[in-house]
Amino acid sequence: MDASSDRDAAIQIRCPATNHHTPIVRAVAAAIALGADFDIDALADTRLAVDEACSTLIRRAAREATMIATFRPDGARVRVRIEVCPERDHPLDQETFGWQVLSALVRDVTTGVEDAGADHGASPGAGRTMFIQFTAVSDPAGQKIHVKPAV
Repeated sequence: MDASSDRDAAIQIRCPATNHHTPIVRAVAAAIALGADFDIDALADTRLAVDEACSTLIRRAAREATMIATFRPDGARVRVRIEVCPERDHPLDQETFGWQVLSALVRDVTTGVEDAGADHGASPGAGRTMFIQFTAVSDPAGQKIHVKPAV
């Protein structure tokens, strides 16, 4: 897949960084995972991971910041990146219970703070963006069970 088709495959949501909008982001994540043929458990894991990432970042977001969620479906996985403009750009604590839950649900979880574009709204720290990104997979255990109906 070349860079232009990868960009075309991305689905992006921009909304105010408030808890009120988290269910919308979670629903879009579920729809994308369903389209990637995730089983019910992987679908639930993806929704929970998106919820935890959104909640974590919303708590750190600057007033009136925009939350940007980007989903990149890629076969049996979906790469997710959620970002906000933080009030302060201190790194996230990766020893919290929430972070441990997130790490148990999905793969390749990373976080960071980097220079932001103008997309995040004017607020303190608007020159920086804080993100959480991860990869959700359709069969996290690698052992999808196939049941054949009895004849």
